[in-house]
Amino acid sequence: MVPFPDWLSDRMRASGYDAETLAREVNRSAACVRHWLGGVHLPPTTCFAGLAEALQVDESELRRVVIASRPEGAAHCQPSTTAPGVRS
Repeated sequence: MVPFPDWLSDRMRASGYDAETLAREVNRSAACVRHWLGGVHLPPTTCFAGLAEALQVDESELRRVVIASRPEGAAHCQPSTTAPGVRS
């Protein structure tokens, strides 16, 4: 299976997103999305529905890729409360 950072990068490119625009769509900071792209963190399950919708993929596909990429004790980014343009 493709590692999550590669999968996400491909889907973002296909959907026309950069880190900042995807972050706004899923209520996370751009730094968090860049961490996902760099393999530093994986998205929490609370982000799956929004990510799947934004990237126009089935949530079960996203879940499979994330779970396959998850090492033991993987950390997650928290919702952004300070990023400009973040929806409440």
